[in-house]
Amino acid sequence: MRTLLSRSAAAAFMASSFAAPALQAAPNVVLLFCDDMGYADVSCQGAKYPTPNLDKLADEGTRFTRFYVPHPVCSPSRAAILTGCYSQRFGINWAIRPGAKTGLKSSVPTLPSLMKKQGYATGMFGKWHIGEQPDMTPIAHGFDQWIGTIVSHDYNKGKIPLINGKDNSVIIEEPTPAELTRRCTDGALKFLDENAKKNFFLYVPYNLPHVPLGVSDKNKGSSKRGLYGDTMKDIDDSVGEILAKIDKLDLRDNTIVIFTSDNGPWLRYGNHSGAALPLRQGKGTIYEGGIRMPFFIRWPGKIPAKRINDAPLSSIDLLPSLAEPVGYPVPKVVDGHNLWPLLTGKAQANDDTVYWFSYGGPVQAVSQGKWKLILPHETQVYDPAKYGKDGGEGTVSRRKITSPELYDLSEDVGEKKDLSKKNPEVVKKLQELAQQRPWKK
Repeated sequence: MRTLLSRSAAAAFMASSFAAPALQAAPNVVLLFCDDMGYADVSCQGAKYPTPNLDKLADEGTRFTRFYVPHPVCSPSRAAILTGCYSQRFGINWAIRPGAKTGLKSSVPTLPSLMKKQGYATGMFGKWHIGEQPDMTPIAHGFDQWIGTIVSHDYNKGKIPLINGKDNSVIIEEPTPAELTRRCTDGALKFLDENAKKNFFLYVPYNLPHVPLGVSDKNKGSSKRGLYGDTMKDIDDSVGEILAKIDKLDLRDNTIVIFTSDNGPWLRYGNHSGAALPLRQGKGTIYEGGIRMPFFIRWPGKIPAKRINDAPLSSIDLLPSLAEPVGYPVPKVVDGHNLWPLLTGKAQANDDTVYWFSYGGPVQAVSQGKWKLILPHETQVYDPAKYGKDGGEGTVSRRKITSPELYDLSEDVGEKKDLSKKNPEVVKKLQELAQQRPWKK
């Protein structure tokens, strides 16, 4: 016998039938984000120690070899990836020191706040470092829960509390560096268990391999790269545990997993820093070693596997790109581009795309297609002869760049051949583009 529904009842039935599955059809997002990890700190990009879980993630998705951060230092880079904007918009130009009033205010749309409005559960486990005032914390930016440090763990001689963000309670007064990766991992695994039947955004900004380094007893002495390699083994194991949990909960096919870092290696720490070769220089510089990061993205069936792509893209592109599969509205003010077609292999790179780079606010470099122009400014210079050892800081020289430097990154990834004299028309064009910085419009 057929049962007929009234129009209003039928409408209610249709709404209940299709609204809930629509949320489940959207993907979960897991963003794994290291601190001071270099381009060559994974074995698939040149590391001399194994990173099997990171290599597997790269192999199961697409590995982009020209992924940029717009700022080669912690706080500005973290603000950029969460907002899709250059951090100059928010007055965040340097690493934020403890007690500072500077930071990212809750009025600025971020990945967690946008996803929370879409009904996503949101969790963060690790280092925040983009504001500690009440309207700048992870909870103020849409995270349902977080456990981590509000700033870097090297401040105040390492006496930085690990905080439970639900009630702002301190759960470890002074965590050792060896504890931090384990805490990130445990929080992430618990979050996945608790939210497996919901859509979720999980952000795991590891404190390490930023100095001071630390390693678990399990991995102590496990690499041929000393304490740095051992520390990276802890991170690689953590990534493996998170990926295994996603598989165990049968979430693999509906979860986007992204792995990258905030800036290049802090080379002045010598054997306690990462590596960026064949790229030039590291953290705090706008040469490739400071701004080009490892970047792996996986979504089975949607993002091509076993693929290496050398198209340029930036951390500011994540927010507008993820809006397409997740469904949140792109904020009115955003500097990044929707590169979802590029990420999914349905489009090629756009050689007209321009990226600006800065350390401290003013534009110091600009890129378009294969070309990169470095503008006159004073830069720090890392010299291997002056590196520190076993946790020692080492020293850094300064150099004034007095005239523009032009590099063809398709031929010279190490930025060794300045082509500015041979290509004055390219220099002029990029100088003009450098003045068109979007945060000043």
